Amino acid sequence: MNNNVRMVVTDMDGTLLNSNGKISEENYLTLKTLGEKNILRVFATGRSIFSAFHAIDNNSPFDYLVFSSGTGVYCRNQQKILYSRNIQACTTKKIVLMLKNFGLNFSVANKIPDNHKYCYYKYCDEPDFDTRNNKYRPFIKEIDFSNISDSPQIIVIFNKNEDRFDEISKKLFANFNDINIIKATSPISGENIWLEIYPKNTSKFTGVSFISKLHNINLSETLGVGNDFNDIDFLDKMAYPFVTQNANIELHKKYFVTKSNNENGFSEAVKKIISDINLSKLIL
Repeated sequence: MNNNVRMVVTDMDGTLLNSNGKISEENYLTLKTLGEKNILRVFATGRSIFSAFHAIDNNSPFDYLVFSSGTGVYCRNQQKILYSRNIQACTTKKIVLMLKNFGLNFSVANKIPDNHKYCYYKYCDEPDFDTRNNKYRPFIKEIDFSNISDSPQIIVIFNKNEDRFDEISKKLFANFNDINIIKATSPISGENIWLEIYPKNTSKFTGVSFISKLHNINLSETLGVGNDFNDIDFLDKMAYPFVTQNANIELHKKYFVTKSNNENGFSEAVKKIISDINLSKLIL
């Protein structure tokens, strides 16, 4: 047990949120109690701010939102985005032309805060890619390769049975030194692998680090909970890193394991480390 934790960082989908995309009553009460104890609550998600605010709002019990895997940080109290990052247009154009030549389906996000809007290139039919496009249909358009702007995020969605993540990553890194690449499991199918391209030195942890420095919080005073490969960068830095039971089995070997996202695994992790949080006294 530890009473010195000053910041709790949690992923949203598959971690804090249940399979219905909601914060359970128990997790809600845990977050509220953390706030009452002046422990900072940070949501770190791959979602855009637009998408994140379909699951939460400014009345939700959190302090900061690290969105789009660290390309932006939002402060709930100030109700504003504190910073955002982009890949420069010249680099973006070279990347998308390379992806096109590889024969890949991909999307290029607009600048923050409108990065739920994007342009896309479709090389072939792929259920994951098509489902995402149908979901965002009012906000998307086909790519115009002659008109490429700065972008915070490029997403490549591989076919279900395709294993080119390492190959494509190596080729991208060999040609561009100002990007970061993150591997993520599809939030749509739970099976496809997404290759997500961001500005260099951008990840969930860069957003978390920005917040910790604002509040003079040492990493030895942090607890983190996640469930996917794109959580590794911040979990590796947390004093107490947890993954939910529903996380990829590879992650079970690296971190403490808590209950699944449908069994209030977030609350379970918090209670294991922060000794004076006893939810049994709160739930009526």
